[in-house]
Amino acid sequence: MNNSDQRSLKGVALIGLAMMLLLGVIAIIGDSFEHGQQIAKPTVAVVAMLLVATALSVWAIRLGLRIADGAGQLLWLILCVGIGFRAVMLLTPPILEVDYYRYLWDGKVVQAGVSPYRYSPQVVIDASLPQSPAAADDEDLETLVGLANAPSNHEILSRVHYPKLTTIYPPTSQLVFWLVAKTVPSESSVRLHVLIIRAAFVLFDVGTIVLLAMMLRQLDRHLAWLMAYAWNPLVIKEIANSGHLDSLAVFLIVLAAMMLLNVRGDRSLSSALASGFALGLAVGAKLFPVILVPAFVARLSAFGWKGSAGFCSAFFIVCLAVLYPMSDNYFANVDSKSAQRDAIHNQSDDSERTSPLDSDGLSEFLSTWRMNDAIFSAVYFNLKPESDTAKNYWYVITPSELRQQVAQLENHQFFRANPAFALTRLLTLAVFGVFYLVMLRRFRRSDEQGFLCGILILLALFLMLQPTINPWYWVWVVPFTCFSSRWSWPAISGVLLIYYIRFCFIESSLEFECWQCVYQGVQIFDHFVVWIELILIIAFVTIAGRLDAKQSTSRPVL
Repeated sequence: MNNSDQRSLKGVALIGLAMMLLLGVIAIIGDSFEHGQQIAKPTVAVVAMLLVATALSVWAIRLGLRIADGAGQLLWLILCVGIGFRAVMLLTPPILEVDYYRYLWDGKVVQAGVSPYRYSPQVVIDASLPQSPAAADDEDLETLVGLANAPSNHEILSRVHYPKLTTIYPPTSQLVFWLVAKTVPSESSVRLHVLIIRAAFVLFDVGTIVLLAMMLRQLDRHLAWLMAYAWNPLVIKEIANSGHLDSLAVFLIVLAAMMLLNVRGDRSLSSALASGFALGLAVGAKLFPVILVPAFVARLSAFGWKGSAGFCSAFFIVCLAVLYPMSDNYFANVDSKSAQRDAIHNQSDDSERTSPLDSDGLSEFLSTWRMNDAIFSAVYFNLKPESDTAKNYWYVITPSELRQQVAQLENHQFFRANPAFALTRLLTLAVFGVFYLVMLRRFRRSDEQGFLCGILILLALFLMLQPTINPWYWVWVVPFTCFSSRWSWPAISGVLLIYYIRFCFIESSLEFECWQCVYQGVQIFDHFVVWIELILIIAFVTIAGRLDAKQSTSRPVL
């Protein structure tokens, strides 16, 4: 390693140290985010430090790319520092997230031998009330009521977000929840439960780093690009700190992609089968990976029909096996569930408990949920009639007559719940479908790196068109930024972190008028800040991306 390489390596190490110090400060002030703390939370300060850390990680990539020799030393530096980042955030109280309580409760329900898709947490809570008749004739519900009596279990159950909804998490994820429940005794503290389930997802996160390092070596890519994932502050925050299960799905997707790259010669069929198996498990962890199937099949078709047939067979068999418990929730024991709802409904006149199990969680999520969505909201509010909850926001330009016609679609069964939402879903899916058809030719004809970059574009567009764009969803995209030659893709992670400023607007009394429409508190974020996020993302992908491509010594892929 020459002097120039040594200086670059030391520079990367110093940047890693600076990022570690920032995460350490977040860990120190993170105690204020502990559950039950009533003190003011330094949300803006945390987001600002994560944004600085994102800028530093991009700088580390650009500096690391100057190292021509010493790949082994760089790899060990990236791995050790990346694991160190995760260790610091793992020991930090979760910041503005509570999803892991649902994971923990689901795991305990599975451990008790009951389907997690059968009862919402609120059903169990209400059945636990004195003189409740709900559990009298239901052995499974009685089991869960007994489970909830343990102090830690009761505390976990009481903290589950949206308790009136059944779980939305597929069986592969439920398997991990169950393993955690088997590992941690019920009498353990809630804090230990939370720590262990976060540690489980960190293991998959570290596994993804290892797979990406292997893929970069296989494609003869510079290992500095590994920092696009391993040192990504958004990934570190959302997995190690917030404990989101997305690391499981991402690990399986990257594994499926790596198996796909091995499809050649005598190993084609076995690699295709392994790829299909891994992607099927990924769908069982979180449903979104199903959109990658046509891309994988298009890629395999270039090597003959056997690989495509093997992939499809493995994928669909695994999907049927892992998703069956979810479908069973819809078609079995319908009458008994209705009776349970009626029994609990009649137990109290409290309006807060009139319908403990309002709907299936997955159906509710897919048909009504919106968050941090600029593109989807722009279409949605241009189709939704004006009302107290749907005003003529600044970006609404369609005539009221058109929106009234859309409202009349509620007579159709498909549009009954929310015609504007359902129609927006169809329109955004149509746009995505047209783009996908154009991309299929690229998937078939491109080389390995081009294929992986195509997956990057596909997932990014899919996410931007969704009604819910939680920042941890961007973790799906981040692994594939390692195969782009543009630093602007890793930088987008910082833009998604702006979402957490929304919590400041929730508590704000700020109010102003724009074009005869008054915006208050969180509405300012939902109808203005999200557009700033979208503009920044477009700027990074286009303007910054083009500038970086001109300066890059390697051939730009995107």
